[in-house]
Amino acid sequence: MYGQKYNLAKKSFEINRRKFSAGICALSLPFGGVRALAKSGVNNFNASGATALSGHRFRSGEENCVIANIISPENDALLNNARQFSRMSRNMLQSILDKDNYVIEYTGEVTRWGDKVVRLPSLRAKANSLQEDLIVRGAARVMPINSDYDEINTLLALEEKARNEQKGLWALSWYRMRDANNVNDARDCIGSQQIFSGRIVGVGKFGGRWFLNFGDDYKTDVTATIDSRAARQWSKFWSIEAGDLKTLEGQTVSFRGFVEWINGPSVAVSHSLCLIPKCIDGQLCA
Repeated sequence: MYGQKYNLAKKSFEINRRKFSAGICALSLPFGGVRALAKSGVNNFNASGATALSGHRFRSGEENCVIANIISPENDALLNNARQFSRMSRNMLQSILDKDNYVIEYTGEVTRWGDKVVRLPSLRAKANSLQEDLIVRGAARVMPINSDYDEINTLLALEEKARNEQKGLWALSWYRMRDANNVNDARDCIGSQQIFSGRIVGVGKFGGRWFLNFGDDYKTDVTATIDSRAARQWSKFWSIEAGDLKTLEGQTVSFRGFVEWINGPSVAVSHSLCLIPKCIDGQLCA
């Protein structure tokens, strides 16, 4: 059962890797898509004169930069119903950059395309970072890519508030929290970054990968997958027994990532804060 889904996952990964290289999803930063840079090469500079390329990418001088742990609406070419907010998100980023209230701070990481991963803390005391400003306005969503857990948790809290208030992109149904237990709620979002919530119906492991199923039919249901190494890191972070994700069966979780069609909608999870348990042993976790 899980073997078939695993083999198809490997084939789909190769296809989607080529799509990313061709730039089809060039504005969506995939999980695991950063690598460390030598700290000696890290320096900070003012954001004055930066040009927004999207809602989470910009060019400053000779450097293309991507803002850590957030992602803006998809490129106009991908989704007709996201076109307007894609432009609005980019314009929001440009308007914030033009205020010249931020410093560009390299994290010491770079994407597979060579973009520098950056944070933009405010030059004003006790003011929001640029990432926080974008999340508060509903101009971007959280997409964790590094180990700055404090920052990511702050962004997640701000995102929940913006979503509840339907700020910015949250007013569009495309960006709703999707029901992982209803496959029909996921059929229209293949090839995009989405957020799901639902109860895990079944858990299986095959070939070093865990499969969290959200329906009774593994050939059509929504699935979240996570490799063994990431599962161990995830389990340690959430204090789950030694990487045994079977303890999650019956639990409600939220998860986010790039949606592929692999025997139904499937999301590969590789960051501890991309799969958040709502309740473990009766305790509210998120």
